[in-house]
Amino acid sequence: MDGQVIIPARFRGPPDSANGGYACGAIAGLLDGPVEVTLHRPPPLDTSLDVLRTADGQIEVHDQHGLVAEARTIDDELEVLPPVGLGESERAAEHYRGFDPGATFASCFVCSPAREDGLHIFPGPVEGSLAAPWTPDSSLTDSNGDVRPEIVWAALDCPTFFASTEPGQLALLGRMAAEQRSVVRGDVPLVVVARKMGSNGRKRFGSSALYTGQGELCAVARTTWITIEI
Repeated sequence: MDGQVIIPARFRGPPDSANGGYACGAIAGLLDGPVEVTLHRPPPLDTSLDVLRTADGQIEVHDQHGLVAEARTIDDELEVLPPVGLGESERAAEHYRGFDPGATFASCFVCSPAREDGLHIFPGPVEGSLAAPWTPDSSLTDSNGDVRPEIVWAALDCPTFFASTEPGQLALLGRMAAEQRSVVRGDVPLVVVARKMGSNGRKRFGSSALYTGQGELCAVARTTWITIEI
């Protein structure tokens, strides 16, 4: 065993498992550079997950029931979506479909309007994409006032769900790759942009980017969602 990962219950998505983006980001932090994480099962909360490094430099994460996730570094370029202005994102967020009862996981740390301690990222339609404003508070930063990387991953995650799925459709994150291009400061306005990138069977593909309010790129991601029956 090469260490452990524990995902606190605050960072849940569904009621009994982790927000996928947060979990991927926490695991990705064990590797350097752009990383891709594949989730094999919903990551459990408040549970010690064992980390194993394989001979080829990848990471496996296990609980008592078996494999939870795998992670590897990648060298391919992640697509960069064009920025959306802060004012446009604020207007777009007014049309967030997750405001409708039952439209999203009410427990989700990232996208639930009901979570007082959540990120409150509410992506709405704008210019062929979705966009949302976000100002991370001090509970999400490190001792230098920088937003922790796993929080950045979480912010890039849920907007791609809404971009990639239809209203009333549910899906779970299956795979996520991300790269942080610059430090993300806390307590400053940011904009998250997301777009659907296609589908294949039950799979839905998305892309997202995080910008400062001035349009400077902070991070990019791509996601694969697996649709599930309601």
